[in-house]
Amino acid sequence: AMATASGSTTLLTNKWYHVMGAYNPMTSLTVYVNGRQDGQTTSGIYSSTENSTANFVVGSENTGATNNFQGLIDEVKVYDYALTSDEVLTEYNHGSAQVWGSLSDTSQLTGGSVASNSASAAYCVPGSSDPCAPPVAEWDFEEGSGTTVNDSSGNNNTGTFYGTGTHWAPGKQGGAGKFNGSNDFVTVANSTTLQDLPNGNFSVEYWQDLLLHNHPASYLGKGSIYDLGWEVNDDWNI
Repeated sequence: AMATASGSTTLLTNKWYHVMGAYNPMTSLTVYVNGRQDGQTTSGIYSSTENSTANFVVGSENTGATNNFQGLIDEVKVYDYALTSDEVLTEYNHGSAQVWGSLSDTSQLTGGSVASNSASAAYCVPGSSDPCAPPVAEWDFEEGSGTTVNDSSGNNNTGTFYGTGTHWAPGKQGGAGKFNGSNDFVTVANSTTLQDLPNGNFSVEYWQDLLLHNHPASYLGKGSIYDLGWEVNDDWNI
């Protein structure tokens, strides 16, 4: 059995979308597109997702052998809590255009509501008491060559690009990962920071640009909704 949240937005090809999924145990599974709530399920929500020890995969389902995505993926982030709607909108705004002036303020940091460009304030919602916690994993796809996809969160969740495609292309911000829809995927070894996600709230976020609608397609996940784990796919399943 599985809980499913379905977004209402029809994703067009050759257009960037910001996608966020937030999981609140026993409460809700919510999909956001371009900073706004796009779908939500509040029934049949489990106390936790299955505790999968599988690798984290981008661009394909589970092992990378099925349901491959064709298009560009950029700025993938994983949080160990469910972001609020204000935090989701802040993340979308940070990525949708060049940020001029301060990144945010320090409402939840020492010193109070002071405009700030510090890395610690980058995840703060201005004037809000929401947490400022950074992601536990973040892949920016800025490498541009090779097969290594670095985790910029500092938690060393390094990814490896597999497949016969070109792998790299201009992205929403800087570079992006390019997936050929047949055998390209990125895999990240299971780790403590990723393994502990099913024990409570969590969120996943990324930018995507579809080059072809190939159904079914898995965008990212850990394990499989049909076995142990969770995933975000073109049906918004988890």
